[in-house]
Amino acid sequence: MKAIEVERLTKRYGSARGVEDLSFSIEQGEIFGYLGPNGSGKTTTIRCLMGLLRASGGECRLLGQRVEPGRATQHARVGYLPGEFRIWPGRTARKSLKLLARLGQWRGRVARASRPCVARPSWPRLIESEEQGQDALATEEQGQDALATEEQGQDARATEEQGQDALATDRRQEDLAERLDLDLDRRVGALSKGNRQKVGVVYAFQHQPEVLILDEPTIGLDPLVRQVVLDLIREAAEAGATVLLSSHDLSEVAAVCGRAAILREGRLIELAPISQIVQKGERRLRVWFLKGAKVPAVPAEVPAGIRVVRQNAIWLDLAYHGAADQVLKWLARFDVERIATPDTSLEDAFIQYYRREGSREE
Repeated sequence: MKAIEVERLTKRYGSARGVEDLSFSIEQGEIFGYLGPNGSGKTTTIRCLMGLLRASGGECRLLGQRVEPGRATQHARVGYLPGEFRIWPGRTARKSLKLLARLGQWRGRVARASRPCVARPSWPRLIESEEQGQDALATEEQGQDALATEEQGQDARATEEQGQDALATDRRQEDLAERLDLDLDRRVGALSKGNRQKVGVVYAFQHQPEVLILDEPTIGLDPLVRQVVLDLIREAAEAGATVLLSSHDLSEVAAVCGRAAILREGRLIELAPISQIVQKGERRLRVWFLKGAKVPAVPAEVPAGIRVVRQNAIWLDLAYHGAADQVLKWLARFDVERIATPDTSLEDAFIQYYRREGSREE
């Protein structure tokens, strides 16, 4: 089953466009990157998924259920970290997280409250004697008592499950706080920006959700804590959770995501595995020439299809598309000392996508 589905989603703000005709889906257990600069529509998509915005067209589905704006669709099964996480500054992190966890459990109980109806007995309309009527009434009362007892048992089991869920969540909070080096007993308002972001990470992960929707989860965190957050994301996916990761840090997207979507001005311009996105970008070579040897004149001696990125007296950084055959044949005319092939990063590929799309629009 697809955990997240977005189908022809459109959101407009008056005459301004938020997103336009977006369609994509994310499988269970997948870590999916969502890329784009500020204003490209990432946060608008996420808010529509969470039911915080009403779409102008199209629809979103979470865990098979259509998202209804304002109805907290599947929120008990979702861990959500907004781009700007804010909670009560006067409460401690621990009390705030416990309150948020209880609210989430309450939403889950409401979602589970639609129990199947127990059919009541169909009594005969005609009762041949008064004695039979009294027996029927007694039997009906017994049936009602049995139903009441069953409901009480269900309520008791639900209460027990709630207590167990609360204990499990409390233990999970402690474990996450320890890994993130977060003091839960300090007031939120007294925490640094980075520590407030840690509280947001605990909030998203504390109930071990089936779906994680994370908008810039590592913003404001130091490199060591960023790595912990990436580890948490990997562990969640290994346990079967689905992750939608929106981030400006393309290196972390490349580190954990299998696929990614790239947005430009509210439209989807690419949806592919990370490896494929990177391969579509320019490839790089750094070429060193022997001391005293002739170095190609730039740009006069550089053939079409090869771009000089940087140069000095003894080396050139070259960029090219496709196979390296023509580059190597051209370099064979010169006295080359050595060649290095640095990997193309997701950041390089992302910038090239935007350059290509911009040139097409012109």
